[in-house]
Amino acid sequence: MLMDMQNNNQFSEFIATEARERHPRLSPDNKWVAYQSDESGKYEIYVTRFPEKGSRWQISSNGGVDPLWSPDGNKIYYRNMEDVLSAEIYDIKEFRTGKPEVLFSGKFRQATVMGWYYDIHPNGDKFVMVKGGEIDTTQNDINIIKNFDKEIERKFAAAR
Repeated sequence: MLMDMQNNNQFSEFIATEARERHPRLSPDNKWVAYQSDESGKYEIYVTRFPEKGSRWQISSNGGVDPLWSPDGNKIYYRNMEDVLSAEIYDIKEFRTGKPEVLFSGKFRQATVMGWYYDIHPNGDKFVMVKGGEIDTTQNDINIIKNFDKEIERKFAAAR
């Protein structure tokens, strides 16, 4: 979905198919969006133009989730099981990439609907990852705090 913040915050569909498309990421120049889709039967990474839709390109070939652009926009990173892969972009006009290569592997958390568990440093030389490949699904507690802002104010006032 796209939200037009200059037009009464109206929503419109950007990519709408029978498949599940998730985790869109805008390129640093805001001309492309990478996302994952299960249209092939398993999640793969795709790129399409933004904001106008058009051709799309499949980046991964053996599964992929959680796309991430390099800060300079010359690479797309993504995950496949325990591997973090990189695909170098050779032709931005026709969106040609090199063969994805495994950068490193490890038991790191996967993205959820609640957010991402990895990112890249702005200078592009370091990743930050959340360790632990398993999410504890036995914990089903939801904590709701009413008047959270007032509670914070009260606690800070007491500390002064």
